[in-house]
Amino acid sequence: MSAAAARTRLTRPPKSDPSGEVAALIDGFNKVVKQLRQRVRVTERTLLPPKPAAAATATYPVFVAPCDLEGLAISLLSGAGVTGNTSNGNNINIVNLGKSGVAVEIGNYDLITTSDLTADVPYFMSLSSSSMKAGDVLGIELEKVGNGVAFTDDIEVIITYSPKKTRPVKQRRSLLVVPPQAAADATTQYPIFAAPVAMGAISVRVIPGAAVTGVTGTTKNLNVIQYDTAGANPVELAHYDLITGSNLAKGIAKGFGLVGLSAALDRPIKLEIEEVSTGVALPPMLVVVDYELAAIPAPGTEYLQLLASTTAAADATKDVHLLYRPGFEATAFSISMYPGVTITGQATNYFELNVLSGSAGTTELANFDFSSGNNAPAMDQLAFTLAGVERIIDRDDKLKLQINKVSSGVILSTMLLCVAYQVVHPQPAQQDLNEILLR
Repeated sequence: MSAAAARTRLTRPPKSDPSGEVAALIDGFNKVVKQLRQRVRVTERTLLPPKPAAAATATYPVFVAPCDLEGLAISLLSGAGVTGNTSNGNNINIVNLGKSGVAVEIGNYDLITTSDLTADVPYFMSLSSSSMKAGDVLGIELEKVGNGVAFTDDIEVIITYSPKKTRPVKQRRSLLVVPPQAAADATTQYPIFAAPVAMGAISVRVIPGAAVTGVTGTTKNLNVIQYDTAGANPVELAHYDLITGSNLAKGIAKGFGLVGLSAALDRPIKLEIEEVSTGVALPPMLVVVDYELAAIPAPGTEYLQLLASTTAAADATKDVHLLYRPGFEATAFSISMYPGVTITGQATNYFELNVLSGSAGTTELANFDFSSGNNAPAMDQLAFTLAGVERIIDRDDKLKLQINKVSSGVILSTMLLCVAYQVVHPQPAQQDLNEILLR
């Protein structure tokens, strides 16, 4: 038993308790502790990138268990509807890859005729197993049936669970899904982290959805690069070159030793997937950024960072969900974004970004349009000025980013979306339960 566990569990006294009164008190205390732990619910979110109908079956890692956990629940929320088709569709399979990368299916939703994903309505997956061990990796396998079906918008994956060990109050993490890469794909930039406040330690690891065999000369390099507050002066913190003998294993994390890291506020970090010669194909990957706040935050302070996919000029207007059915009252919102490459405004063909809220998700809180002269430099912060209601009041409210097409649009790079907020009445789940029980 760990020291922390020992502090929150009492053991039976010796035989000098003939009446059993002390033992009964100890049992009662331990039952209360167990009930408190079961009531602690943690929610983590990530975005599943869009995919064309023709995309081959692939596994997208979306979650890694930070500790032993129970009560696992998963829901999917798409910004656009997906119509099922028995002959040409997709099966959505939830798989536990464990620590070895061997997939065990624990749930599925087959997009057959009459089984759809409805826009803005969460679908709650039925799972055959609701527990995971620390370090187990959870994936979503998108299994192609016939000619497949397209997912046109990012799908928010909402993962809720009861941890058997609560996190220290200063520890946080982000889960970001990088889409698969074809061998011929050019070098691509994925912003993966921006410190919302002063940081302590920061670590980065990637978990691939399939094995990759490195080949010297025709490959891809994974580079972790940090910028200053103006999105300039890049510094490479680490790299992993997929040369001969340097491989990636399915479902197994590859960590980076970050050298020269600045933990100061607003020093954004990106993952660069660098093409070398004709390159090598890469599977979907989960980027896990673990970080520690330099100071203990105010109770109820939460940070959410999501990776929104590239928007092509031909794409229709789409919604990216940030928070949905949070089940709490929250305030003091701040929202910003970091583009992977510079976005240059255009006179007539562009996209505008609208931050929307309310029960219907239609109340505009802020907007930024990429019209002529309105640019967003690569890896530089674009902060939204929120107006009107800045509070999610009930569990039916939505908070989402609408990427609204104007005329013929213009390409928008992958964006890191950063949301900070404060829960008005935080439950003990958001503090270290061990610390609470010791007070």
